[in-house]
Amino acid sequence: MRVAEVIRESGIIKWVKGKKKKQDIIKEMVCALATKYDFDKEEVIESVLAREEVMSTGLGQGVAIPHAKAKSVSKAMIAICQCEGGVEFNSLDGEPVYLIFLLVVPAEASNFQIKILARISRLLKHNYIREKLNLLKTPEEMLEFISQEEEKHLPLP
Repeated sequence: MRVAEVIRESGIIKWVKGKKKKQDIIKEMVCALATKYDFDKEEVIESVLAREEVMSTGLGQGVAIPHAKAKSVSKAMIAICQCEGGVEFNSLDGEPVYLIFLLVVPAEASNFQIKILARISRLLKHNYIREKLNLLKTPEEMLEFISQEEEKHLPLP
């Protein structure tokens, strides 16, 4: 499955202005998904934050991909957040994060989670993709751009 398909089916795209803590942004992103889908918000927030305690998902180059599995989640969901001004995420390179892809999957979807995380990571390794995603202003523009770039760089057999 493509990243764009998961976003199209369940994604939420947010813009955050001002300085916030990573925990607050993660909570906001989970709550945004919860406005659309029925799952235990507290379980998901705790799962994502517990994963962050193990090791930060701030990959560097202004990107973070927090993720978790949860029993109360019935399908994969992605929320994307642009963080104007950046947020401290304990990234590998020590730099702030401007673009966050939050991935939440059902508890039994380990293989799927790994595959989608890999696809997101491979897309975001391209400088121009990260730069463009930070400039786009509507969810539709972001979804269309991700879909095009995924087709170009990560075609499915």
